[in-house]
Parts: sequence; structure tokens; C-alpha cells
Amino acid sequence: MTIKCGDELDIIKRKNVLGLLFGVSSLLIGSLDAKAGGLPPDQKPRLCDDTCEKELDNVPMVTTDSGLQYKDIKVGRGPSPPVGFQVAANYVAMVPSGQIFD
Repeated sequence: MTIKCGDELDIIKRKNVLGLLFGVSSLLIGSLDAKAGGLPPDQKPRLCDDTCEKELDNVPMVTTDSGLQYKDIKVGRGPSPPVGFQVAANYVAMVPSGQIFD
């Protein structure tokens, strides 16, 4: 018994094979791990080196009535602004554990 393959049957087989190859290659490519850049989670940027941190220990901590604590790292030399005037300030906001939040 002989089976004759027609042109239509060959086209269907080719489409099935190509579809299967495309599906398998998509799965293989999608399963590869992506390599991302950036800092490892345990490394946090530092604002100050060890010498700078030791100098900060000598700066007195000021606590307000509301409980806010701050250190004047570099006290200004000019006159105090009048009430209601806009001022600019450089600051770093941290929680008690030292984690920067602002």
C-alpha cells in the first residue's frame, strides 16, 4: 500500500513544524535569567567617610519640643531671616536607625 502526499498535506506539516519550533524557542529564550545592573541590596550609598562620621560625633544634637532632633553641621554666619521669609536648607532626613528616608 502506498500513500501519496499532496501539496496541501506538505504545507500543513511545514506549518506545524515551524509553529512547534517557534514555540519551543520562545520558551527557551523566555526562561533565561536577565542580568540587571545596580548596587547589591546590602550596599547603601554613604554621605560621609569614616573621618567625617567621627567629626559628626562631636557636633551637639539639638532636640526640639516636638521631639525633632537635628545637628547644625555648618552654622551660617549671616543674620537670621525674619518670620515668614523663605529659606533654603541642605539636609538629610534619617530614622533613628540611620536609614535615609528623604
